Amino acid sequence: MELIIAILYVLLFSVLIWKLKIFEIKCIKKTWVLAVFFAKIAAGLALTLIYTYYYSDGELSGDTAHYFNDGKILNQVFSESPKDYFTLLFSEGDQQLVETQLQNTEHWTRAEMDQFNDNRFIIRINSILSFFSLNSFYVHMLFFIMASMIGLTLFFKGIEDWIPKYQKEVFLLLFLFPSLLFWTSSVLKESLLIFGFGLLFYGFRFYSSRPVWKLAMILIGLFVLLNTKVYFLLCILPALAFYFLVQKSWKKNGVLFISMLILGVFFIWTNSYMESMNVTKYISQKQKDFNLVGKGGVYFMDNEHFYRIDFKNKEALHIAHNYVRLKQDLQVEVKDFGSQVYSRDSVLGKDMEFQFYSMQEPSQSYFKVKEIDNNWVHLVVYSPIYIANVFFMPFPWQSGSFLKWLNILENLFLFLLILFTLRYRKTGVLIDQKLFFFSLIFILLFYWIIGATTPVVGAIVRYKTPAFLIWILLFLSIIDFKRITLKPNKHKK
Repeated sequence: MELIIAILYVLLFSVLIWKLKIFEIKCIKKTWVLAVFFAKIAAGLALTLIYTYYYSDGELSGDTAHYFNDGKILNQVFSESPKDYFTLLFSEGDQQLVETQLQNTEHWTRAEMDQFNDNRFIIRINSILSFFSLNSFYVHMLFFIMASMIGLTLFFKGIEDWIPKYQKEVFLLLFLFPSLLFWTSSVLKESLLIFGFGLLFYGFRFYSSRPVWKLAMILIGLFVLLNTKVYFLLCILPALAFYFLVQKSWKKNGVLFISMLILGVFFIWTNSYMESMNVTKYISQKQKDFNLVGKGGVYFMDNEHFYRIDFKNKEALHIAHNYVRLKQDLQVEVKDFGSQVYSRDSVLGKDMEFQFYSMQEPSQSYFKVKEIDNNWVHLVVYSPIYIANVFFMPFPWQSGSFLKWLNILENLFLFLLILFTLRYRKTGVLIDQKLFFFSLIFILLFYWIIGATTPVVGAIVRYKTPAFLIWILLFLSIIDFKRITLKPNKHKK
């Protein structure tokens, strides 16, 4: 039954792609658009199989499973209490409501800083989809594929008039770039992020034409980005400021670039002493949170505290029926409810019982990242290391799954694209400096935040995926298509 429903949705979305004007691209045939849609379905199925049989023992695992399952749990609240459902759909809900209705969710309360808990938005989306998907994961996957298809199509239509030739090659590069194809073809935030950015970019690019519709696209795009990955949006804002400040003189722009860097350091320093807007503390906390995820562990709690032990010590616990009993005296890490750091160690006695919270296996690709430790100087001084990690990782000698080698090849390909762009670059005065500096600022900020907060290579590869769209903008600002000749010259005898 699930297969039949999925096939029906594939047919429905295929018809929509064929009929809807939004998927009409001047230089690309509809058959090409349909072909990349089916390529994304294949990528989504591949991702599902990998997270079902390679990273698990036959049951779907990873974020895709958690977002989908948490959405189903939230959807079930509707049948019990429509009032509670709509409360949770449009607000965070009080602690009692969450504990009563969502105690079995994995990601609803996972983020330490709840004001930026972007897990809840995607869980809510999945809960809405459950009303007409018959709880089929593959139907949810298809909706997320369609969202990313819309985003990528709008982005390409936004850059189409900047590409005088080789439009088909750029189209295929955008839609079939491996990481972008893979990570935006399932129930993941990246699919929604691409959707939101596509709306935002297209709305800004053609705002003068039908401004009411474009304003609506911009507002929807901002809403999606704000609720999906807020740091992506925060990287866009200073890049946009640079876009509007850039002048024709490279010398003046160099001074502006340095001034913006100094201003950024000043912003980090001043906010380090403002509790409500402490950028350093926020990024440092995210780094600590991800360190715990990377190292893995078993988490349990009582009425006042959270406790954590290393994953390797899990055999010292007996876990059954959502309760944990200690088989021996055990040293654990402790934090109070409301605290953000496991700040002390404690010894718990044999046979003590606690409520089980979660268990996380260590990541295969975990590595030690330079710690910020709430110090803005560390955040600034280590920034070149953070950026370089995101740009170059994974390295061949790092541990990881077989996908690591595909990512290494992809990094090499991106490096060759950079060399290709420099080989066929425009002269200095013809380079689109506004687009160049917008793209450069965004990439540096985006890589910096990811590198500072993410000590897992596999997560870095996934999180940096949306930046490829900005790389394309950077290439388009520099490259001179008139100088490119892909076909070899044929000399007549």
